[in-house]
Order: sequence, then C-alpha cells, then structure tokens
Amino acid sequence: KAYAIPNLKVDFVPSDIHAPTGAWRSIGTSHNTFALECGLDEVAHTGGHDPFDLRRKLLTHNPRALAIFDQAEKLSEWGKAPEGRFQGMSYTDYLETYQVQVAEVSVNKRGKVTVHKITCVADCGQVFNPHIARQQLEGAILYGLTATLKGEINVQNGQVVQSNFDDYPMLKLKETPEINVHLLENNEAPGGIGEAGTPLIGPAVANAVFAATGHRIRKLPIHRKDII
Repeated sequence: KAYAIPNLKVDFVPSDIHAPTGAWRSIGTSHNTFALECGLDEVAHTGGHDPFDLRRKLLTHNPRALAIFDQAEKLSEWGKAPEGRFQGMSYTDYLETYQVQVAEVSVNKRGKVTVHKITCVADCGQVFNPHIARQQLEGAILYGLTATLKGEINVQNGQVVQSNFDDYPMLKLKETPEINVHLLENNEAPGGIGEAGTPLIGPAVANAVFAATGHRIRKLPIHRKDII
C-alpha cells in the first residue's frame, strides 16, 4: 500500500475467460498500476490538484518517494512542455524500487498518439552497474510502450487471432521516443530493476493523452476510437 489513504476498500471478482494466460514482464503489477495511477490522476484533476502535488500529500510518510518526485518534476520540466505536447505522470514502488515516469505526447486530429519523450527517475538503492541498470529500465519502458500503443490480443472461437509479427506489431525504431533515465543512488538495499520500468509507462501515456484530449483511457492498447 504505497499511498496513505485511510479509507480503502478493494473488491476482487474472478473471471474465467476460458483462454490460457501466462505471466509477462512485471506480472500483474502493470494492470494494477494502470488502474491506480489513472484513477488517481482523475481524482487530481477533478479536485483541481496538480498530479505531482496530490501524490506528495499521500506520500509524506515516504521520504524516498518524495525525493524522486522532486527530481522527476525538475528533470521532466513538468508543466513546461512545448506547444502541442502534453504531459502525464505515474508512480510506483514495485520490487523495492521507487520510480516516477513522465510521458510527453502529442495527439493529432485523427487520434494518433505520438510519444516524444519519457523521463524516468528511479531509486533502487545501491547500484552496482549504473549502465546496465539504465539499460534495464529503458528496455522495460519500451516493452511497456509497445503494450500501451500496439499490444492487442484478440480471441475468437477459443483461439488467439494474432499469430506473428505481421498482425502483432512491435514498436519500431523510428517510433522510439527520447528516453532519459536518472538513478538516485543511496545506501539502501538493492531493489529489483529488470521489470520495474514496465508498469508505469501505460498510465503515464494515458494520463498525458487525457491532458491532450480530455478523454480518459480505460483500457490498453490505446485506440483512436477511444480518443475521437
């Protein structure tokens, strides 16, 4: 329970989808983080709060989280996006790695989402090889970004429709945004890094799309029909 929310109720309803599924990078944390961070962003905007400020109020008990918030807000130039671009953010402390991601996107009149820049600030405790740690976060971000923009799986008559990369496209090099990863090192125990970057990119992009269009994204991947 990352946020200090005193009144919390969670209902869980199991559903048999009659199709085998497997774990993916970050397991169920991506699904839960998407729901939580998009929902909290909606609460912030509805209440007239800055998304960073609302989360700070709910994390006063966690100095490590507050430290990455300050750095992420500064390094992403939060609130200063170029004309035609919009920002969204998300937070998690998955695998004992405290992390904020800020996405900067644009949306054209046809509803096409372009992700221009991702700023990631992470505190994973002691870092033995900063170069590899940054690479792990960059790879996890790109994996999650493919799921956010393209990763659709359909099941018809009990069978998955997609069969290869011609109908399950991956993010291409020309679509890859600028990614800036910043590590805040300290003497805390090392946290996980291989999967930690994946859960935040979906809600960060979805929240940026809301800032651009006023439309809330309720599921992934993001479709043009959900925007226009």
